[in-house]
Amino acid sequence: MNSGSLERRSSIASMWPAERAWDCDDECWYRIATAIEENVSRGAVRRFSPSRLRQARARAKLTLEDLALLSGVEKSTIGHWETGHTQPSAESLIRVAHSLRLEVADLVPVPVDDLRPVDFRNRLGLTQEQVSIRTGTAVGTIGSLERGGRRPSDRSLLLLATEYGVESDSLSTAWQRERNARLRRLAV
Repeated sequence: MNSGSLERRSSIASMWPAERAWDCDDECWYRIATAIEENVSRGAVRRFSPSRLRQARARAKLTLEDLALLSGVEKSTIGHWETGHTQPSAESLIRVAHSLRLEVADLVPVPVDDLRPVDFRNRLGLTQEQVSIRTGTAVGTIGSLERGGRRPSDRSLLLLATEYGVESDSLSTAWQRERNARLRRLAV
């Protein structure tokens, strides 16, 4: 095992309850790390790529200060995103992406076979509250869908899929994927 793996284990262990940090094998640590990484701070965009943001800014020949001015997002905030110290919210990321003449999806490389319900919302730079207002769907229903909770009604799926610009089947598949991932995390 390399020193990076040991550092990562140590960092993960410090976030994990002591009673669960028993003698974990590599598979156990992988599952713990995945659970932590997939549940970054509330509101943060899943799978955001700091390197894609840095490359896009460089291609546009913009300084951090230029991008901050264009997007209305603080220079230090963008700098923290680029170094991976913090994760952007969907609202802030869409402002930066549009300032770079990009879509959020260009900065959030999520393979189609790994899309989760939250990814559809994040790609539009919307909050749960905004989607709720636009679709008439309760915020709790949207949150439950994004956490892989109870399956939403066909009507809710249709309203949300229409808002996200995807087929209902795609959103339903993403919900099932999130639910399966949640169940795997609970089995740790």
